[in-house]
Amino acid sequence: MSEHTHAPGDFGWAVATILREYQLRFEEAVDCLGIRPFQVLSTVAHRDPANQQALGIHLGIDRTVLTYLLDRLAADGLVERVPIPTDRRARRIILTDAGRDALTRAESRVAAFEADMLASLGADAAQAAALVQELAAAVRRPGLRACEAMEEL
Repeated sequence: MSEHTHAPGDFGWAVATILREYQLRFEEAVDCLGIRPFQVLSTVAHRDPANQQALGIHLGIDRTVLTYLLDRLAADGLVERVPIPTDRRARRIILTDAGRDALTRAESRVAAFEADMLASLGADAAQAAALVQELAAAVRRPGLRACEAMEEL
């Protein structure tokens, strides 16, 4: 990475510029699903939340909104709600084969544009992506709703 003199505020401008471009490309990549449905499918596939409540907490989505979203995903054949034997009121969300296929297609498009965005960094791309992940984890506040933040930009 090259060394430059940075003025206060340059970091914010850079982050905002990257985020705007990322959001535009992300919306195009997941257009077949939508942002929140993609995030739900991705979380179910990669984080395996214990139940519907844990899914909502992880995503920062109100339980009423999540219920409607899951109703839509179930109606589209992308997820199923499976009763949890130890708690009759709780449901575990699982992906159907169609849900896994839809997520795989969307993730492939997301991976392609992310690689394209990072390509200008050359050999430093993987390190830059890892550092951004670390920074995000370090600055994330409890209750911060990243799903909503992406939609509000």
